[in-house]
Amino acid sequence: EVPESIDIWGDYKAQANGIVDRTNLAVREQTSMVITQRTEAYILDKADRLGLRCAVEVAVSAGESGIPLPDAVTIRGGYSAALAACIEEEVGVPPEKQIWLEEETWTRESEQSP
Repeated sequence: EVPESIDIWGDYKAQANGIVDRTNLAVREQTSMVITQRTEAYILDKADRLGLRCAVEVAVSAGESGIPLPDAVTIRGGYSAALAACIEEEVGVPPEKQIWLEEETWTRESEQSP
């Protein structure tokens, strides 16, 4: 005889919800990684077409729909108005969320580090 206080289905439901939550988190993380990599590759391709050499890091955040979208971009290399415009217009990252670390600046900073 099973005591009435044991809720077997509640335990299963809690376990199932935990699995769903972990799966959803894994999917969001994977989606973020793919969007980050593809956006970085896209910007690097645009830079290459403009004759620019740079390194790019993209940060994503959940949009209104919950889908990760490019939110900020850090570019290590000389500033390019054409690339900045492309990042704003085609990637959707406004100038205030574009961080340009020109080589001269980050070389000087790294020389000052202990």
